[in-house]
Amino acid sequence: MLLGVLLILFFACFFYLASRNLLWGLILIAAFLPSYLIRFEILGIPLTVLEGMILISAAIWLIKSGRKNLKSQISNLKNYREWRAAIGLFLLAATVAVFVSPDLRAALGIWKAYFIEPALFFLVLVTTVKNRVEAEKIILGLVLGALPVAIFAVIQKFTGWLIPNPFWAAEATRRVTSVFGYPNAVALYLAPIVPFCIYLLIKVLKEQRTKNKEQNQKMFFIACSLLLALGSFLLAIIFAQSAGALLALATVAALAGLIYKKTRYWAVGVVVLFFLIVPFTSFREPLSQEVLLRGRSGQLRLNMWGETVEMLRARPIFGAGLAGYQSAVEPYHILNWAEIYLYPHNLFLNFWTETGLAGLAGFLLLVLNFYRLGIKRTRNDELGIRNQGLMLALLAAMTVILIHGLVDAPYFKNDLAIMFWLLLGLMF
Repeated sequence: MLLGVLLILFFACFFYLASRNLLWGLILIAAFLPSYLIRFEILGIPLTVLEGMILISAAIWLIKSGRKNLKSQISNLKNYREWRAAIGLFLLAATVAVFVSPDLRAALGIWKAYFIEPALFFLVLVTTVKNRVEAEKIILGLVLGALPVAIFAVIQKFTGWLIPNPFWAAEATRRVTSVFGYPNAVALYLAPIVPFCIYLLIKVLKEQRTKNKEQNQKMFFIACSLLLALGSFLLAIIFAQSAGALLALATVAALAGLIYKKTRYWAVGVVVLFFLIVPFTSFREPLSQEVLLRGRSGQLRLNMWGETVEMLRARPIFGAGLAGYQSAVEPYHILNWAEIYLYPHNLFLNFWTETGLAGLAGFLLLVLNFYRLGIKRTRNDELGIRNQGLMLALLAAMTVILIHGLVDAPYFKNDLAIMFWLLLGLMF
């Protein structure tokens, strides 16, 4: 009863703010991505707070746009024709995958939360956000919303509070989970936000030079807050012990250093020094186990991928359908001591198993359009250095997702699906 009253009050406040300014609705959605953990039902349909905010924003957007204006508004979008085929193929494949699935109800839930609602969010975003300043407000909302999650994860490291698994909670083997149910969820959520935090921090430090004394004090406070956020994000990922996320961030940092002319020689020096020193340190063995998949988790993933490939040989076109992976891969499961996971812990196999070859092709086309447009814009001097900085942050965030996706599933979760479409929308 109390939860119901609180939800009504929250959605009423959200509706008021979003109806006044739809941009505020988008900022709040970005800030409250973990709110998918709060679940409820309406007429037997399961929903989350995050879904509720997206649906309210979409309804306001539809009412304000009007039917005729909406069609012309979408058709006149600058990159609409280039992206239409990729988006259409992606959503069509997901729709077909619902009927391929052995569990129609579960498939419809995934289709709604991971495909249709994120696409609605994307449409609202690309027709609402008009410039870099508005985009930065959404990014700031994303960073500030992630800060409490990261701080709680850091606190968990020293206290063990509310870690659901006794093995993870034990001091000797502690892995933080924050508000989520498992450690990798912390890294999957926080890692793509790190580049945005760095982008905002650099922007504030540059602007501080041109402000007066009173404004400088304000900028100093913002810079300190962003430094706190950046430190908290990195510590939370380290304490979650997500090797995939750390390797993704390290790879993107190295690539950024090599691409940027002023840091190129320093980056080369650091990379060379790393390869010269690490083989003679205690980090050599654990690092090689993670990178070469020689450890327990690596071997588990290799077996999982092998099982998945065998399953896909039997059904290469349509895969297993949405929510169908566990039952489809069961006949090929060889490790009796290991559970059958929800997904195969590889982003590309994940899309193939869930949405078939067409869904994987749609996903790859979306990513290809994203990088093609991002690289084109970073080379466009007319955009200005600030817009180029935003493009680089978006490219870095997507690259973190894809590299981490080699060993995990950074899409098939409510918050991660919205974050993926948020990156697409801001680039679009």
